[in-house]
Amino acid sequence: MDVEQMRGSTLETMAEAIEDSSVVLICLSERYKESPNCRAEAKYAFKKRKDIIPLMMQRNYRPDGWLGFILGEKFWHDFQSKHVLEQSVTKLIRELGARGKELDLTDGPSEPAVRAVQADLLAAPSFPGVSTWTSEEVKQWFKEIGLEKVCKEDISEMNGQSLTGLQQLCEESPEYFYRCLERDVNLKNILDVLEFTRGLTKLCQVA
Repeated sequence: MDVEQMRGSTLETMAEAIEDSSVVLICLSERYKESPNCRAEAKYAFKKRKDIIPLMMQRNYRPDGWLGFILGEKFWHDFQSKHVLEQSVTKLIRELGARGKELDLTDGPSEPAVRAVQADLLAAPSFPGVSTWTSEEVKQWFKEIGLEKVCKEDISEMNGQSLTGLQQLCEESPEYFYRCLERDVNLKNILDVLEFTRGLTKLCQVA
């Protein structure tokens, strides 16, 4: 609850907060759903296409109605009990990555924060063999698993380390993993997404 910066019009302040946000965390509970302000805030975040990460705060609660519609099939982080709090916070931090961090402009314009996330992926523990693949070998792998059309997209920067990083992201932050597939790899068909995920899991297990 932001009790320090809610000045002037509450709705206007809430709208500005959403507009300036990189990620919106929603604390799921029955009281949240029943709050008119929370409803307006969540709907505005959804309308502005902000990344929404749900945090489950109430035991045995399952969102329905307008809140269930906004969340869809999103994975939520478990904040229902202090016994899982530390583990849940760690997972949440991983999913947030570098999103929302201020950029360092002391040495001139910086690249978007997503570059920092990609750098983290490249530094992820790699799988022998796969991690040394070139972009051409990655393209060949896409063809072998029946996703040759992906090679027509701009994936020239994707190499073996990118694949192993995606595998780790799939395990630690599934929701962000699937957003990356849609946005960066242009996999929008559910069958293509499933085929890629199966192929990636099998590839890294063999490696």
